[in-house]
Amino acid sequence: MIMKKIFLAAIVALFAINANAQFWAGGSFGWDTTNSDSYKSSDAWVTPEFGYNFSDKMGVGISLGAYNYKTEVAGVESISKSICIAPYFRYIFWSFENVSLFADAGFDLDLVKDADNTFFAGVMPGIAIQCNEKITLATRLGRFGYSNAKEWSAYFNGNLGFSVGIYYNF
Repeated sequence: MIMKKIFLAAIVALFAINANAQFWAGGSFGWDTTNSDSYKSSDAWVTPEFGYNFSDKMGVGISLGAYNYKTEVAGVESISKSICIAPYFRYIFWSFENVSLFADAGFDLDLVKDADNTFFAGVMPGIAIQCNEKITLATRLGRFGYSNAKEWSAYFNGNLGFSVGIYYNF
């Protein structure tokens, strides 16, 4: 009961600290396919997302995702599923009217069923278009960072897949 009161007090304090603060909720969906002579893959994901802007340029958020991966190598098919937890810090470095360019710095922890878990830490640039006061469309354009495969990686949507998000601002 005490924890519940502390949590509610913290939420009220967040509202009181910054009247210009803005919460958002929404999410994205995406897919990616790769086809070659010996390798085929098809990935799909849904990622609900929640966040809080504490200024015009900065905010924090968390994405919770469900992923489905299907691969075929030399005629052998495998399917795996994972859940992703991805907190991030967002910085908007350019905006003009209803278009903003941003960079999310954070990490992804993928909990994979019947396989090794994966970890990625890095930066993901993106673009957001505010359709009206309440609705924003956003996409991340790629990512640069380090994974638990002990390697640095950088790629853009051509290798990452396509993902689009829609967010409700309140």
